[in-house]
Amino acid sequence: MSDEQLQQARIELEAGASYDCEIWPENLPTVEVFLAMEKQWRMLVLPTSIRYMGLRYEALPIVLQGLELEMSKVLFSGLQIMEREALDVLNEKN
Repeated sequence: MSDEQLQQARIELEAGASYDCEIWPENLPTVEVFLAMEKQWRMLVLPTSIRYMGLRYEALPIVLQGLELEMSKVLFSGLQIMEREALDVLNEKN
């Protein structure tokens, strides 16, 4: 998702727009960070499958800087929750 798309989503959410997946405005920074980390998955490549292990947190400071966000306990906790849920879904397919 581009910066313009994220900004548009933020504007639409603040205006009360609804999507197939509702994102509460207070959770939008966490979702933005999670989406921006999409290429930062640690993976274990096995002969017959790929196993997702988790996010590469060493990339997080660069992602936060790019999004002009600051780390907080709430944001970090939300990111870990999204990571755990995504791992369940990603590894279910493999």
